[in-house]
Amino acid sequence: MKTWIIKRDGKILNVAESINDEKPPFGTGWEEVDNDWRGRKGDPLEWYDATMHRIIDDELVRRGIRKNNKGTVYNINDRTSRQIYDLDEDLRDDETKEEPLQNEAYQYYDKQKKKWVIDTVKKVKAENDGKIAEKQAAIEDAERRIQRSVRAKLSGIATKEDEEYFLKINTEIEKLREDKKQLSA
Repeated sequence: MKTWIIKRDGKILNVAESINDEKPPFGTGWEEVDNDWRGRKGDPLEWYDATMHRIIDDELVRRGIRKNNKGTVYNINDRTSRQIYDLDEDLRDDETKEEPLQNEAYQYYDKQKKKWVIDTVKKVKAENDGKIAEKQAAIEDAERRIQRSVRAKLSGIATKEDEEYFLKINTEIEKLREDKKQLSA
């Protein structure tokens, strides 16, 4: 059995095998290749050496003829990942092979540096917002604790302990409000 191919426009246009060792009867431009030829219709001719033997993929990648982006790639907008399993698959404009920073919520991909960097402005703002929320929660808690003393004072039945507790908690609330005001500035 013989294997025949037609080359056109830098590619393998057609492949045929003949059982009786004769050139295929249909079409013109058939060339005989080795029986162990491992090509496929549509393959670029640059994947073959002068004797039409297929060059291994690693060598084609080394020469820059094929691209190897196999592995995990990451979306630079939302850091989601996807797998590339085949050679010659291009990365999309919004993808990189660079893995995002671990355990870092405030990061973005810098296209000039070609790496993930921490967005310090957003990170500091988020940390500050968290501290402000903690102060606000402490103020609300202290205001709930002071209610009994305030009611006792308003109704004229406040004891010395009520007065001391009121002053202590009121001082705490004022300090928390000042801390919150400084954080907000």
